[in-house]
Amino acid sequence: ETDEKSSIGFAIAGPDGDIPFIEEESLDDVHTYHYEPKKVGRYTISVLFQGTPVPDSPFTVNVTDITKVIVTGPGVNGEAVPSNKTLCLAVNAKDAGLGGLQCKLLPIDQKEA
Repeated sequence: ETDEKSSIGFAIAGPDGDIPFIEEESLDDVHTYHYEPKKVGRYTISVLFQGTPVPDSPFTVNVTDITKVIVTGPGVNGEAVPSNKTLCLAVNAKDAGLGGLQCKLLPIDQKEA
């Protein structure tokens, strides 16, 4: 969609097609757009100025859902586990979307820096 007054074009496409957005009133030629992705996946944001894509447009955003990451295994629910024994944790992020997964094991009395 192009704003006739400023010649700014803005559009978002997601896994299911075009995504609605809200444009805030422009102050000092700064345009702010709000959108709410409803689905995990890749979204493309296109920004045009006077009909020409701005540098690096379209932009790609990977939407993830951290609530879809499931961790299972001994000790995850707070129960005690034996020392000097190899334990296995499973981290399932298949439904969370594309993204980097990092795991750290810390002693319970150690705070992460």
